[in-house]
Amino acid sequence: MNYINYYTAEYRIYGQKESLPAQVSLNESGFYYKVGEEEREQLLRIAEIVSIHTYNTYKVVLNFGDFPYQTLTCKDPAFLSEIKQQFKGYEVVDALSKSSKTTYIKYLLFLASFFIGLILFFYFVLVPWLVNKAVTHFPWEQEKKLGEMMYTKIKEQEKANPKKSLLLEHFFYQLCDSAQNPVQILFADNPVVNAYALPGGFIVINSGIVNQMVSPEELAGVLAHEYAHVRKKHTLKSMFNTLGFSVLLQLFLGSQDHSWLNAIGWQAQELSQLKYSRSLETEADEEAFKVLKNKSLNPHGLITLFSRLQENEKVNMPEILSTHPLPEDRIKKFNNLIEASPYPVIEKPYLELLFNQIKGK
Repeated sequence: MNYINYYTAEYRIYGQKESLPAQVSLNESGFYYKVGEEEREQLLRIAEIVSIHTYNTYKVVLNFGDFPYQTLTCKDPAFLSEIKQQFKGYEVVDALSKSSKTTYIKYLLFLASFFIGLILFFYFVLVPWLVNKAVTHFPWEQEKKLGEMMYTKIKEQEKANPKKSLLLEHFFYQLCDSAQNPVQILFADNPVVNAYALPGGFIVINSGIVNQMVSPEELAGVLAHEYAHVRKKHTLKSMFNTLGFSVLLQLFLGSQDHSWLNAIGWQAQELSQLKYSRSLETEADEEAFKVLKNKSLNPHGLITLFSRLQENEKVNMPEILSTHPLPEDRIKKFNNLIEASPYPVIEKPYLELLFNQIKGK
């Protein structure tokens, strides 16, 4: 008897490693197959099939007979199609269709999971890595230019107090007389309780936060902390994290088109709401502690101020606490720094005098 389609297959008994070449065809009665050099075909009725499995959407494995099963494996996609067409309605074949749908759904879920994982990897691993690289290689001249544009814009928007700005800078250089790059500080007559750093060595201190201070150590802690953000380029890192991949690509390709700097300059006011990650805040605390220790100043000033602001908040959280979060673990880490590296505190009458002048006493 001649059959329309013959398929190349492999015959194996379950548990044995070796397989034999086989040929298989099918008609309404079932499957006809012969193994190796056999001339006679054997009939495998559909009712004798224990299970049918598919792999990689086209590889078909027929299990039949008593245990240990005999198997026929065919890798021709047309074989699977003919099985579904010829034996539609049989339970073992219908189960195969359901299994194929399940496999397809699992495949789609796998692809979806893969791409979601890829996106998460890009966002949480690759982008931060690119940002760190971009910040490391970002020229100081460009950072200074960027900071100057923002500083100029903020001076136009804020009510600056030139006298107190000079006093703040004088106070700052009593702390950081070895600052590698010049620092400019703006005292803004703004009741919002906040202080923030700009790229390129610029710091803004609002009157709102100064009015909440009760000691020069608190002012020293805030200035040292903000200077750490400047020195460690934290503001630049946080900005680049929000700029998008296109700007980072410009930097890595060495693009001479810096028109994007102007666009950022017009959004300078947003720097006052720029939030730092916990890791950047911890690093800034550590750097601030080094500054305070170097000048033998009471290191508790920064935490004392922030803790008091937290306790005194009524309806709205002070701006500085929303941009510089103060979770319990941050307080604990700072206190651990103090305990791990104690040092004698020396009174600084000149800082007291400057602090009182800044406060307007």
